[in-house]
Amino acid sequence: MVDINEGRTGANGVPAAIAGFIGLLFLVYSPLIAFLFFGICGFLATISEGMIIDTKLKRYKKYYRLAGLRTGNWNYFKNVEAIELKRNIDSVRVTRWLPSGKSNESGYATEKSSTFNILLKENGDTEILYEFYKYKHALLALNTISSLLQVEKRDYFEEALIASENRS
Repeated sequence: MVDINEGRTGANGVPAAIAGFIGLLFLVYSPLIAFLFFGICGFLATISEGMIIDTKLKRYKKYYRLAGLRTGNWNYFKNVEAIELKRNIDSVRVTRWLPSGKSNESGYATEKSSTFNILLKENGDTEILYEFYKYKHALLALNTISSLLQVEKRDYFEEALIASENRS
């Protein structure tokens, strides 16, 4: 089995830090409440997500891990013709505020987030198998699945990097 753990979800980092800080504040006055907040902090810090590829049974599971327990359902690879890795860039319009509380001149800015998608081509259809945040995890999944299923693989991100280097 290949376990590709993407790590803690970013959405839980700040609440975990806040719960830990509140726990420190209560440590002197009420240790019971402090330990409650430390427990919440520990609980939030253990949440992670990833994907497991079972190489023996040719199946995969997208999971969330919570306090050591994994949730998710096993799915079998069926009629996979090819596997691809593509980079996806999402742009989000956000409001920018100055320290005075007023927005800047335009009031908006664009923030970009990047993911690396593993795409399966099955029976002529293309399906997103998983969105990875790190290229090395997506590449590991691409290589594992293509060698497991003996199908064609294509890494569009690497091709773009090589093309950009050749233009320089």
